[in-house]
Amino acid sequence: MDEFKVSRRKLYWLVSSPFVLLMVYFAWGSLANVPALVQAVMQLGYPPYVLEILGIANLLGVIAIIVGKIRVLKEWAYAGITFNLIAASISHVYIEDHTGIAIVPLLFLVPVVASYYLWNKYDKKF
Repeated sequence: MDEFKVSRRKLYWLVSSPFVLLMVYFAWGSLANVPALVQAVMQLGYPPYVLEILGIANLLGVIAIIVGKIRVLKEWAYAGITFNLIAASISHVYIEDHTGIAIVPLLFLVPVVASYYLWNKYDKKF
């Protein structure tokens, strides 16, 4: 393995780690029914069982991105995480949440897009 490929792999994981860790944390919190998360989801107008669906989906998405053996599955995982973050932001805007929290999910889109770009452009076998 040449040195350039190793550097790209390190850059990929450096960029990917923040959102992967966020999704693992959110999946754990969702499946554990952390009270603050349940309250936040209900404040947005969603029923609490949505957390179980999102928790499982995020966990499966993270596994697909980390393992990455099936290209189309990894593509869908990136898409699902992107949809999740955009929907979270829109949900806060929709309820007219003036705390500025709506921007936070969009900030996590930056490493998601960068990670996808690095994976898609250079080497699909990270």
